[in-house]
Amino acid sequence: MSRLSLTVPLHSDETLTSYCSRTAAANGLPSATVFATHLGFSFRRLANGNPADVNTFGEAVGLQYDNLRHALIVRDNMQLTIAGESVPQMHLQRQRLRFCPHCILEDETTRAGRSRARAYARLNWSVTFIRTCPIHRTKLVTSDKTSFNAVHDFVVRLQWERPKMAAHLLNSKAQETTKFEAYIADRLVGRASGLELLDEMPLYAAAQMTEWVGAAAIHGPRFKLEDITAEQWHEAGKEGFEIMSHGEAGFRSFLEPLCTNYSTGQGSVGPRAVFGRIYSTLKTRQNDPAYDRVREIVREVAVDRLPYGPGDDVFGPISSRKWHTFITAARAHQLTCAQVQTLFRAQGLLPRSSRDRQTRILVDAQEAEKLLADTKDSVSSAEARRILNVSAIHFWQIVKGGYLRPLLAIKKGGNCGAVPFFTRMELERFRDDLRKRITVQEASPWLAPIERASRKAHRPTKDVIGLLLEGKLKTVACSGSEHGYAALLVDPAEIRRKIQRKKRDTDRMTAGAIARELNAKTGTVAALVDHVISVRLR
Repeated sequence: MSRLSLTVPLHSDETLTSYCSRTAAANGLPSATVFATHLGFSFRRLANGNPADVNTFGEAVGLQYDNLRHALIVRDNMQLTIAGESVPQMHLQRQRLRFCPHCILEDETTRAGRSRARAYARLNWSVTFIRTCPIHRTKLVTSDKTSFNAVHDFVVRLQWERPKMAAHLLNSKAQETTKFEAYIADRLVGRASGLELLDEMPLYAAAQMTEWVGAAAIHGPRFKLEDITAEQWHEAGKEGFEIMSHGEAGFRSFLEPLCTNYSTGQGSVGPRAVFGRIYSTLKTRQNDPAYDRVREIVREVAVDRLPYGPGDDVFGPISSRKWHTFITAARAHQLTCAQVQTLFRAQGLLPRSSRDRQTRILVDAQEAEKLLADTKDSVSSAEARRILNVSAIHFWQIVKGGYLRPLLAIKKGGNCGAVPFFTRMELERFRDDLRKRITVQEASPWLAPIERASRKAHRPTKDVIGLLLEGKLKTVACSGSEHGYAALLVDPAEIRRKIQRKKRDTDRMTAGAIARELNAKTGTVAALVDHVISVRLR
């Protein structure tokens, strides 16, 4: 094919369809389609980057395929490629003319050549992520008119807009170019930005994630796509780029507060509720590997900051757990929420005040799992007393003395009631300790159980228990008619010798002091005193 004698220059930021359309206008033809037919190629296939049609057109204008490559838009089904960057069809405006009226005016007044062939379509104008002319700092205009005729023919479509061009210039809206738009423009011409995460993703995925993150940051995580206007998308891109340009750290800094809000929120706690539109949109694109890394980050943050574990799904089943709430712990261990909540409170994992919102307080999973595993092999204080065969008074003296260690901390001013907080292993250890205290095999008649021996010796019970459990009594036997703690027999005389009575400054004592001294009830002492007085008065 012979080269055309009349051609126009191809600009570095021009689309190939614009170049073909202008060449047709320079040669006096009414449309690019008619021009292509004359030269033996298809303008529609040229618009889709078909190599054969590109080469035919290139021969006509004297340019090799490599010289035209930067201006190509190549179609592959619903995906388009510009300068090696993949862009979905929905983000490339080809049905309507998109342009800057100020650039058109400058082209036509400053460039040489036939008037209809001077203005050209910039590659950036086709990409919907770019909404601003960086030269004139104005919002790009999108034509109202669309037609299947002359779909890619820039000159023809610009001709349709000429009657409105004065109005377009008059109504032009000032708008600053954002760093996000500059980033998209750089990638379209192959300029590297050196941004972690975004550069690792295809252009369309990087751009969409940036806008989604910005929209969520401005309008909340549950924003609706259909409610966001073009102006709001412009601001979303600006805001999102401030976050995403910092790479994985920036994206995590956006996600983590959403997890923090979980502890004070209400309603569902699933990933859709926590991460909102970001999660649901990534979920619908589950089969697109372009979003794999951002999905991994969302998953990592969710597991690190939320009570998710086996049985939960965040872009796939979760196999490990870092946090529990008392609800998730109850579900995992098949306990009631009230049981787990009581255990967590007793262990100090939850505040004791019922006024606090506790359903979303996070508890370390390892600590919770150990507590609940130990609790399954534990008994209540009442059951522990029965197993050890010890009275309540002696039992709590033993616990408070540190001789029997509870699984859960004892509340100040009282015990833990029926909360299971003594492990069977600990009870068995204590029983072994009791058996080790036995020093004689035959029980002498003057030996007595600990409680009775304490009364006979007129010594405080807690001191007697201390002597016994610390191995300081030489004479300790075991009764054959009892078991456990109640079976132990001690010598009251030895106890008197071991525990010296405190010297008193006066011979007078209160009824309470006498009761403590005799290990008796105050009422009993008072009745005894009344009886003695009445006898003396007779």
